[in-house]
Amino acid sequence: MEFEPRFTLQFRKSVKKLHHKDVDKLKEIVADICESPLTAHGTHPLMHGWSGFRAADFDGKNNIVYRVCDECRRLNQQKLHPLGCCSDEAGSIAIITFIDFGDYHKTAGKRRLLRFAEYDF
Repeated sequence: MEFEPRFTLQFRKSVKKLHHKDVDKLKEIVADICESPLTAHGTHPLMHGWSGFRAADFDGKNNIVYRVCDECRRLNQQKLHPLGCCSDEAGSIAIITFIDFGDYHKTAGKRRLLRFAEYDF
């Protein structure tokens, strides 16, 4: 299955502080996640304040937090921090929404999800 990436405003703001070489690395990791969202870069499901999301390792300190629409629907997690695609039952399940970037332990439960938008690094 080929996944369509979507990016929240929160994710976009978080990656603005990256240096140019790190942006290239991030693009590669995002592409890897879109190919293998359940196994790429040490991905693991999150709990507590980030329940319903996954995190993939970026550099040992920072992580990429995202949600796989297919997994969300299979596990009936649409009500955990709902996104725009969660209410569209007839919509595509081949969507990955990139939520946040950084140390998610510091922001768990403290960040309000911002809407997604079309985005190119």
